[in-house]
Amino acid sequence: MDPRTYQRFSDLVKAIRRKHRLSQRAMAKALHVSPGYIGQWELRLSQPSAEVAAKLCQIFAIADIEYVQRLAYAQRAPEWLRESIISYHRNEAGEVETSEYEAYTTRLSGAEHRIINALRRLSDEQLERLSQRIEGWVEAMAEDEPLDR
Repeated sequence: MDPRTYQRFSDLVKAIRRKHRLSQRAMAKALHVSPGYIGQWELRLSQPSAEVAAKLCQIFAIADIEYVQRLAYAQRAPEWLRESIISYHRNEAGEVETSEYEAYTTRLSGAEHRIINALRRLSDEQLERLSQRIEGWVEAMAEDEPLDR
């Protein structure tokens, strides 16, 4: 699982639970925290410590611990500050840099992020059906009037 496809820690936690078919209680037991604490993460009411975020990565085989920790830290930050926290990165020379992927994701609007996260919840079959419908709608709209570019 690539945590960089998530812009909110709450969405990452939900995705991990869905992927591993865990209840909040089962995830809490694995992390040695209370089930209510997991619920607070998912509701964006709190965030884990850096140590608990690292433990989450270790247990669920997520390699990018630093990103998950930044995502958790940004959980309660104001929207204008979240992007900076999430995409902040220093290279080996100690210079701040932004990867191409991070630059791309920061250009997405809030609505686009919500749509992408909603699409991730669909099965492959559902996603294919939806893609066919959207393509049909776009073709129909293009026949009525040219799309603005």
